[in-house]
Amino acid sequence: MTKGNPDFHAILKELGDLHDLKNKDYANPEDGDPLFNLREVTRFGMPSSTGIWVRCTDKWCRFSNWYKKGIYAVQSEKVEDTVKDLIVYLCLWLMEYRAERMQEAVKKGRNDPSSLGF
Repeated sequence: MTKGNPDFHAILKELGDLHDLKNKDYANPEDGDPLFNLREVTRFGMPSSTGIWVRCTDKWCRFSNWYKKGIYAVQSEKVEDTVKDLIVYLCLWLMEYRAERMQEAVKKGRNDPSSLGF
């Protein structure tokens, strides 16, 4: 059975390592919640998935502007770093989106993930 492209899996490992490294900077020092900074927007009445989506939009706009100009690095960040950040944010968004849908389902008395489409 083919496992897929090894370069693809190497990139996934890089992304996992990046996520782990950044957790040291953003996790809640009190309880270790690795998504603490992303969940802070809930204090303003937004779901955390919305806060993550805003960060994705920022990264996408940066990448898009660079790409249109043919620039692949600026002094503060390489284009690969921006793309990696965007991919990690999208993974985190998916996690939070699923968690939010699960919470909604539980409130409605349904706690079977298969009924939510994932």
